[in-house]
Amino acid sequence: KSLHYGKPANSSPRAVLDNSFTYNVNMTFDSLEDLETYGKLPEHLAIVKKYSVFWDKMQVHDSVLL
Repeated sequence: KSLHYGKPANSSPRAVLDNSFTYNVNMTFDSLEDLETYGKLPEHLAIVKKYSVFWDKMQVHDSVLL
């Protein structure tokens, strides 16, 4: 549905802030099924394989709107 790239904001430091990452991708899907389908696509898996040499750690936070 949507895709946005970002990096940590230059926010004032505070206890709850995690700026330990260098880049992030925010993806929105219409359903959990769409998310799970995307995660299995050969194109997605190829991108992860190609670019995984550029990171030491990747974190994924799946969430749903309340």
